[in-house]
Amino acid sequence: MTSKKPRSIEGFTTLDELLDQDGTCEAFQAVAIKEVLEWQIEETMKGKACHATTGCGTVGPQSAA
Repeated sequence: MTSKKPRSIEGFTTLDELLDQDGTCEAFQAVAIKEVLEWQIEETMKGKACHATTGCGTVGPQSAA
């Protein structure tokens, strides 16, 4: 069995370089940041038993005092 030699990455374009050339790097970064923030908010809401419609910690309708 022959072992493979590691290939050199010299001459290859990185994803960031490709997206910069294409002019879409900032758009991809914005989408990625939004997705991470959305995930973090969902995880926080799960931990605090929060819901988008009812809020955090509310069990039933609040009575007017």
